[in-house]
Amino acid sequence: MKYLDSVVREENKSGLMELVILVPCCFFLVALTKFLYHYLWVPLRIQHMMNSQGIKGPPYRFIHGNNKEVTKMRKEALSKAVGLTDDLFPRLQPHIYSWINTYGKNFVYWNGVRAEVVISEPELIKEVMKNSEKIFQRRKLTDVGGKLLGNGLCSLREKNGQSIESWPIMLSWGKPKGKSSKSIN
Repeated sequence: MKYLDSVVREENKSGLMELVILVPCCFFLVALTKFLYHYLWVPLRIQHMMNSQGIKGPPYRFIHGNNKEVTKMRKEALSKAVGLTDDLFPRLQPHIYSWINTYGKNFVYWNGVRAEVVISEPELIKEVMKNSEKIFQRRKLTDVGGKLLGNGLCSLREKNGQSIESWPIMLSWGKPKGKSSKSIN
């Protein structure tokens, strides 16, 4: 009987050990699946969709995207001297300049796992901005930007889809008051 009790206890311990090992392994497997989905599957799927629509670009690199290439190009561009008549765009945005020359006026590049589409054709920019005015909203100013610009027209925002009523008041601040004795001709 003692032998049978010890066998049952050993089986319970081994079942508990299996559970202790199996549960963290399942959590790890779920976390790994989510990680690979967000950092590998989604970017590769986006890249394939963009390529099928004719928008090419530098290939996605796992986790960091094209950030290493961008950093390398910026260091290289900043190490060169600039003359007074030189074009500044290749120096300030060397990756954009290089990729426009390589992939055309419209391309996609990767800022980490986020795809960024660059559109350089004015007509296409107008069409995109006209058809998606609710998608591209103004960014909220940072604390420093708010202090620098103050509460002027450029910092006004819509509330609940309605335009803010204080802008006519702010516009009237710039108009001269009273009658002017001098006429401007």
